[in-house]
Amino acid sequence: MRVGITGGLGFIGSNLALRLHKSGIEVSILDDFSTGLVDNLNGINYKLVQGSILDDKKVSEFFKDLDFVFHLAARGSVPRSFEFQKLTYDVNTTGSVTIMEEARTRAIPIVLISSSSVFGSANVGARAESDLKSPISPYAVSKLAMEMAVQVNRLNYSQNALVVRLFNVFGPLQRSDHDYAAVIPKWISAAIHGKPLAIFGDGTQSRDFTFVNDVVEILISCLHRPELFSISELNVGFGRPIELNEIVRILKKDFKSLETKHLPSRVGDISRSLNDTKLFQKLFTDFQATPIEHAIAKTVEWFVRR
Repeated sequence: MRVGITGGLGFIGSNLALRLHKSGIEVSILDDFSTGLVDNLNGINYKLVQGSILDDKKVSEFFKDLDFVFHLAARGSVPRSFEFQKLTYDVNTTGSVTIMEEARTRAIPIVLISSSSVFGSANVGARAESDLKSPISPYAVSKLAMEMAVQVNRLNYSQNALVVRLFNVFGPLQRSDHDYAAVIPKWISAAIHGKPLAIFGDGTQSRDFTFVNDVVEILISCLHRPELFSISELNVGFGRPIELNEIVRILKKDFKSLETKHLPSRVGDISRSLNDTKLFQKLFTDFQATPIEHAIAKTVEWFVRR
């Protein structure tokens, strides 16, 4: 079996590639090196196509001999999407349609990764798959447009495609060295270097933080459970509302002198993001999510070791 991963040198993609390789599955990767790092996959064999998901020839080359595709390539970050709106739409929407269409014409099953940001602030409670989508950032709009394109192809062509919507993933291999880095890696890196943690707002914002190892386990299950493709979309989050202030408290166990500084809230930020786990629990009855403190400890360990 050969599995393709777009964005396979990135954070989630490289974790997925490492786990697939360990399982004896051949891996092909399409990556444009915009944020991914070759060093993430040191020591394993894989086929690499260097190029953009907007490049038809590179996409066609990547798809050769594949049996299954995970589409993770994206232009991430809500703040960055406001600064680079056109590029965000080009990559996350147009590029995703390019990948989806190639999978359809070759009759290859595909899992496309979306984001909990598509819900916006439409509802204050836990988000179920069918809840109203009300995006408040270009990034969220670009992901929702991708989701809608998938549903059109499922409806009209019965395409074997599944949207997996992720909630605030963190863990080893996640980059902290750029302006748009996610909060947990950015904070861990700051703590290691003795710098204060920058909190936008009062820190009471809550997220359904999800450990990357858990996400990878769920994604790999899609290879062996074709019945998952009978649903159109799946939220992957574990229904744990964790405030940013709680993340600070956990980090202070390892970094006793940790300091914080509060900055104004950012445009496009959502105050609360939480998954309604009913469908997930129905499909994954025995799944046990990694406890948040253990997941953060493993992430800190990786950052320190690196």
